[in-house]
Amino acid sequence: MGIIISSPVKTAPFTVVSTVIGFVSFAFTIGTFLKVVWVNLETVSEAPHEVHEYLNNLRQELIEEKASLRLLRRQCRRRHKWRDHHPSSADRGLGSFRGMELDDASLKTMNDMIKSLMRQFRDIEKPFLKEGEEGIAGEKRHHKRRNSSNGSPYYEHSAYAFPEKTSRRPSRARGRSADRQAADRQAERLGRQEDDEETFWAQRVQYAKLTFLRRLKWIGAKPKAQGLFTTLSKVQTRRIAQQVGGIALLMHEHGNVTLDMEDRIRRIDDRVSRVVGIRRVD
Repeated sequence: MGIIISSPVKTAPFTVVSTVIGFVSFAFTIGTFLKVVWVNLETVSEAPHEVHEYLNNLRQELIEEKASLRLLRRQCRRRHKWRDHHPSSADRGLGSFRGMELDDASLKTMNDMIKSLMRQFRDIEKPFLKEGEEGIAGEKRHHKRRNSSNGSPYYEHSAYAFPEKTSRRPSRARGRSADRQAADRQAERLGRQEDDEETFWAQRVQYAKLTFLRRLKWIGAKPKAQGLFTTLSKVQTRRIAQQVGGIALLMHEHGNVTLDMEDRIRRIDDRVSRVVGIRRVD
């Protein structure tokens, strides 16, 4: 009988490389999966703090940006009216820079973008509010309840609550009738209502208790809120660029007007110096 000697099977180099790449890919996949799970667990655990921080700051920035754009539109319309009533003064020294001022079309575009962001924000905020709270859309209900006997229509967090009002001493001013004081109080109340027409303070919203289901919803809502922050930052940057451009335009206009005035004063001085009996003193 013959003797059979077994030898180890040689592995091809290509098979070894494929096995190593497979193990490395599997390790990266497991690492990515663990990282995603860890991030989601952190998001779920930090949801009570992040919901208040993200949504309150985002709402306030949206309202402030809307107010800034409204103010710019008013200034733009006022400037165009002044140019229409003073065409000679508007054209003097403007040159090729005419048309660089803030136009109403660009401001309207940014304002429409802010309105769209507000609608998206309401969709993100809605699952986390208590029943009856409507976020930014609750302004009309806010005014109706302000007109009623209830002085605080919205819930308030203890951390954001306004200081308690201290009792004031009766006014010692003499000569003011009760009707005058009532009229002053009425004007002050109307002024506060006008200020609140476009302002919905984040401190007056109370969020619902964050259950486990709401925390899971926040995992999907957080990237959307971060995306809104990014888009809003771009709109703010564009608005600031428009304002800086308007300031540069005004400086250019005033510089040309100043040069024009100096030239006119020099001409007047030359004409006056030619009058008999007047000697120019340098």
